[in-house]
Amino acid sequence: MKSRTTLEKVTSGLFNCIALVMIANGVGALDLWHSPNAWAQQTVAVSPGDNLQALVDEYPASTTFSLAPGVYRLQSIIPQSHDSFVGQAGAILSGAALLTTFHRSGSYWTSPVQVTQAASYPGQCSSTSPACAFPEDLFFNNVPKTRVASLSLVVPGTWYLDYSAGTAYIGDNPAGSTVEVSELRYAFTGGAASVQISNLTIEKYATLGATGAIDGGAGSSYWAIEGNEIRYNHGRGITSGNGMYIYKNNIHHNGQLGIGGGGTNISVQNNQISYNNYAGYSYYWEAGGAQFGNVETLVVQYNYSYNNAGPGLSNALNSEGVTYDENETSGNIEAGILSELSSNITISGNYIFDDGSNLSGSGPWWGAGILIVDSSTVSVRSNTVINCMNGIVGVIANRGDAPDGQRYILQNLSVEGNSITQTTGTAADIAIDGGAISNTVYTNMNNIFTDNTYVLASPAGNYFYWLGEPMTLAAWAGTLAGAGSTAGVAEVAGAIGVTVDLSSSSVPFGSEPANISSSPKTVTLTNTGGATLSITSIGFTGADSADFTENNTCGSAVAAGNSCTITASFTPTATGSLGASLVITDNAGGSPQSIAVSGTGTPDVTLTWTPSATSGVAGYDIYRGTTSGGESPVPLNSSPVSGDSFVDTNVQAGQTYYYVVTAVGSNGATQSADSNQAAATVPSP
Repeated sequence: MKSRTTLEKVTSGLFNCIALVMIANGVGALDLWHSPNAWAQQTVAVSPGDNLQALVDEYPASTTFSLAPGVYRLQSIIPQSHDSFVGQAGAILSGAALLTTFHRSGSYWTSPVQVTQAASYPGQCSSTSPACAFPEDLFFNNVPKTRVASLSLVVPGTWYLDYSAGTAYIGDNPAGSTVEVSELRYAFTGGAASVQISNLTIEKYATLGATGAIDGGAGSSYWAIEGNEIRYNHGRGITSGNGMYIYKNNIHHNGQLGIGGGGTNISVQNNQISYNNYAGYSYYWEAGGAQFGNVETLVVQYNYSYNNAGPGLSNALNSEGVTYDENETSGNIEAGILSELSSNITISGNYIFDDGSNLSGSGPWWGAGILIVDSSTVSVRSNTVINCMNGIVGVIANRGDAPDGQRYILQNLSVEGNSITQTTGTAADIAIDGGAISNTVYTNMNNIFTDNTYVLASPAGNYFYWLGEPMTLAAWAGTLAGAGSTAGVAEVAGAIGVTVDLSSSSVPFGSEPANISSSPKTVTLTNTGGATLSITSIGFTGADSADFTENNTCGSAVAAGNSCTITASFTPTATGSLGASLVITDNAGGSPQSIAVSGTGTPDVTLTWTPSATSGVAGYDIYRGTTSGGESPVPLNSSPVSGDSFVDTNVQAGQTYYYVVTAVGSNGATQSADSNQAAATVPSP
């Protein structure tokens, strides 16, 4: 066969990265924070390959460093006061090294990795992730592999690091993948004042448990962390410091916690916090979305925290003066919002949906939409809590004494004016964990439930817990209004009859090449009430709503006890993390219902060619390389491509690829000469 195949066109399926933020009305507590750029004296252009720390040391304080697009690999920075680090679109700080040398050894592959083992590592692991505290992570194409504690446990999807031998043992074939191992402990740290870090992707730092890739806990003050994507760091994404302003960041897929730490006068606003704790730390220790300890004067406002393996938003350990205002949470473990061992807490105007699950148990002490544990002077008001494992719960347990010598107890809890929809579990209660204290927690500690609205599947259900006993709504209201109780006044019963249950509060699609549709995923909607459910609309909202489609069998009405299905698909028009909400508006309590949908758009390269005019062509093979003329002898396709186009989905941002195509004869062996070579550079997101 001598007819030459002509390669006509190569296009890279990449688009501008869309940063998903939560949109809310109002002015945040620290919206008047002064940008460090007010002090900037000069701007220094930085390119990949430059040594950022050397530049910081070379230039005086109050310098703005403008980072051009590209990967800044293995860089750690201790800034000077009033320095600014501003990324142009596609600027990535990475704490990971590329692995390029591999050898097959039995059922696994090995690669040299030189890192020093510490004497010990902080953190407590869940029973299913005993190696969580080791800070180095291995990534295949931005997906972390599960680390195991011994070589004998290595299977596909896992890896083991032998520190003494300097060898990584990998359970998957690395061929064709970008393989990285995180090595550096931080991206930014130090005691500088008024530092700005904005518009950067900060990823793959080997942060220890309870430390952050952005480490504000080393004496910093008034840092502004704004508009960044912070992902795949082993411990925390961000550790807070005094006066820190954390605004409009996308903080996702960090190994332990999205945000954590302590300090004073901290503001956390308009961030998206999701899918944190992939390493499997115990959330009873510290893990999940955002958790603060020993913090004073903290405002957490307008954030969306969802699908974290731990509480969505929380405070503990002698925190004081914490406000949670107009946040949204869903799909988190143990609690949407949790306050533990703290005082002077305000939780108001939040929307909490399908939250607080816990594999350890379903009792009220195991988890709730809003969970208050041994905290005092707490105001929980005007929140909407829908179909969580339990609704709003106070817990008193034997947790010892605070630093001032006073016992941690649940007292002065005011739960007022909330709307709670509950089909299972407990809507409202105070629980005594382990018999730690007598019933005086109900009668003598000023814990009050008043003027709340309840939407329940059945008025006869025991949705309440008081004085150690489960109760119906009528018994609950009567008990609270009884002369012998100082706990509160009679409650307001909501409409009972039309309630909805969704089989999932979130639909993650994973990674999908740009402009390629995912496999559909289905959510079942069930009318669990006693009257007809009338549906007004079903559709997507949010910045990335155009990337998702749905069809459904629900129609305009679902009879009591019946179900329908909603099938969603993901077709990314951009690269990076994308998300939206699938919203169902109806006549049920707590309407509208919301399902978080998310996915990651990945880059691709599309090739088209002019077919061979020679008869007997069975298809085409596609060959790729990363240098001109250096195409691999093994085709990308496993069998000849019958058409005149091919989409290469296994590509990496910033890489240039070179392609040739050959025609394959009907015998499967004869091939034409190579086509002309075509090249495509995949832009950074």
